[in-house]
Amino acid sequence: MRKLISTRTHGLIDYLMVGKLLVLPRVMGWNSRLTNGMTALGLAKLGYTLFTRFELAPVRKLPVSAHLALDVASSAAMCTMPAVLGNEDDDFAQEACCAMGAVEFAVAALTETRMAFPERQTVEYREQTATAREHLENKGRERSILAGRPI
Repeated sequence: MRKLISTRTHGLIDYLMVGKLLVLPRVMGWNSRLTNGMTALGLAKLGYTLFTRFELAPVRKLPVSAHLALDVASSAAMCTMPAVLGNEDDDFAQEACCAMGAVEFAVAALTETRMAFPERQTVEYREQTATAREHLENKGRERSILAGRPI
């Protein structure tokens, strides 16, 4: 079954979420512990987003499924951060963090795990997704894993 969010759209949402994680705590004047925690979460998210195998990443090494698992863990961390980092008195901080965590969880659940246009994928991706038979047939040949596959 086809999911609602493409990997390209997911990448866009991730970069917007990173911006929100870095800016929102400062604009709202949340305490320094929560601000530092949200900043660390935002920078970690930026790090693994830059290395994910989808269209908007400059280095495509991390599988999309692993990225989505990190998004789920990140959403759980986001929801619990105000309580753990001592800002439980600020109702807006709790609500905002839980809302962002819920959105991130929903986006992860509704995202495709493969790029829409496989012909645009990198040689490295094709090598990593080749079947065992393709690897055996092309063993010892330089970049010949693409033999018989459309470019």
